[in-house]
This record gives sequence, C-alpha cells and structure tokens, in this order.
Amino acid sequence: ILGYELFARRKPMVGESQQEVFRAYATLDVKFPAARSINPAVPRALSDMLARAVEKRLEARYPSIPMLLRDLLKNKSSYLAGA
Repeated sequence: ILGYELFARRKPMVGESQQEVFRAYATLDVKFPAARSINPAVPRALSDMLARAVEKRLEARYPSIPMLLRDLLKNKSSYLAGA
C-alpha cells in the first residue's frame, strides 16, 4: 500500500467515513483504482505492477518480493522514460 500511496499520492480507497473506507478495503470485488488513473505521471508498466502488488486476492498478487523486484528491474526503462 505504501508504494501505491507514494506514486498515486493518495490512499487507494477514500470515503466519507472510516466505515466506508474499511468496507471498501474489506470487499473483494471493490478494486483499487489504477495509480495511473489518479496520477497520470505514473507510467503504465509501474501502475500495472502496483495494481498486482495491492491485489486483494492473494492468488493474484506477486507470490514473493523477489518476483516483484524482478518485474521492477525488467520494466525499469519504461517507467524511467515515463511510458
């Protein structure tokens, strides 16, 4: 979540009350908005990686930090270029 907040510049879920925000976090079918949709400066490849990293369903997330790091390094040129 911290990485998402760093790039999107806000929390993934916002609401009128803490209960509303908690419900959004707890509901599996409510997806976080793409970081790029909040902050267009976030490159598409990085936004996609952030989405996978904060996926609510465990089986859809990165299985390990090394796998996330692998993708970060593999796509480094695209998000450094702002693609």
